[in-house]
Order: sequence, then structure tokens, then C-alpha cells
Amino acid sequence: MTNNNEYLIIMPTFNEADGISIMLNKLLETVSSTVDILVVDDSSPDGTSDVVANFVADYPNIKLMTKNEDKGFAKAYISGFKYALENGYKYVIQMDADGSHQPKFLPYMMALTGQYNYIIGSRWTTGGSVVNWPFRRLLLSKGGNLYFRIMLGARIKDATGGFKIISTELLKKMNVSTIESQGYSFQIELLLRALDAGADVTEYPIEFIERENGVSKMSKKIIVEAMKYVTLVGLKRVFKGKNEIS
Repeated sequence: MTNNNEYLIIMPTFNEADGISIMLNKLLETVSSTVDILVVDDSSPDGTSDVVANFVADYPNIKLMTKNEDKGFAKAYISGFKYALENGYKYVIQMDADGSHQPKFLPYMMALTGQYNYIIGSRWTTGGSVVNWPFRRLLLSKGGNLYFRIMLGARIKDATGGFKIISTELLKKMNVSTIESQGYSFQIELLLRALDAGADVTEYPIEFIERENGVSKMSKKIIVEAMKYVTLVGLKRVFKGKNEIS
């Protein structure tokens, strides 16, 4: 299959019927037909895929992939990455479907692809911010990212951020099909693989807005898994004498 666009937005969904049309309309207003959009739906029982299918019928740059097996956030992204590589895209864009990642920042992040091959829409770099988070959530996220920097010797301020652009040339070097992590751990493992593959990483400040529609899928289990993952990887790197990441 051939495509006319260099960029592919990948958005995993599960029960996002109430908000996916809002997000797709905002993306269409921002990037028009210059970016392709792939919604990877985990067979949502609320009819998310039906809503997206209506857009697919009207907009050639919107695609729908429905997964009945290998479900989950990470598997959805990995399926999207595979689709991008098979169809000749130059860049993939990770975005949440719930409105927390605002399309208005996309043009600024896309403008950086000539200099960097891994661009993070960052909440915690200078100029970044978060709206409508309780203090406990702020503390968990900032604390988790600080722990990441201490344990792995990294300079990245938002290692768990899910709004990013990655070149497909870099993806090819990252062997993403073998990633097993979920949630925050997935974002961290993806970043570590990129760094180990020699990525040129930058962080662009964004305003992150707590999801506008539906119910958050973040859980204590996901946060604990991420902390365990960072600890394990950090200890392994120490033992191997590789405890500094650029």
C-alpha cells in the first residue's frame, strides 16, 4: 500500500465513543489531510469503532484497525508501528484519543523532525504544564520521572509522556515488536530503546489537559509496574557498568 503523507498518527482506543469524534475533528482542523490518522481500537463494546468508521467513509486519511486479539495499550501501538513501517511512513505520532494531547501543538513538534528523530511533547520541561490534575497525581508523575532520571542517569524530564513523534528509521533499530511492557512502563521502555539506538531526543513543552471525556484508565497497578521496571533496568545497567544515558 502507498500513501501520500509522511506522518501517521497512531491513537489506541478503548471505550472512547463519547470523545473520539471531538478528537478527530480537532485533528482534521489542525493538520487537514496532510497527516494520516490510524485509530487502533481494542474491540470497544461502546461502539468506538462504529464512530470512527463513519469518519473513514468521509476522510481518506483516517484509517481504522480493530483488534480482537493481542489487546492492550502497548500492543495497539506496536500494531500501529508495524502498519507504519509496512506502508512507508517516515514518522509516527503517538497521541491519546481523550483530548489530553492537544492537536494545536502538533505543527510545532513536526517542525522539529528535521533536527531530531524522537520528539517528546513534554509536561515537565521548561514551559510545559498540566491542567486539572490533583496534587497526588502531580506528585506521582513528577516523582516517577525524577526516579527515572536518578536510576538511569537520564536527562529526559518527561520519560512517561505519551505524546511524541518518532522517525520510522529509528523505529527499525528499536525492535519494538518484542516490547512487553504496558502503561507508563511501555513509554519508558520505548524511550530507553530509542536512546540505546542512538536517538536524537528533544522535549517540546506542551499543556497537558486531564482527559476531557470518559474515564481515565490510569491505575495504581500501572504506576507500580513502571517503578518496578525502572528499578530493575537501573540495577541491570549498574551491574553491566552502563548507568549513564545521554
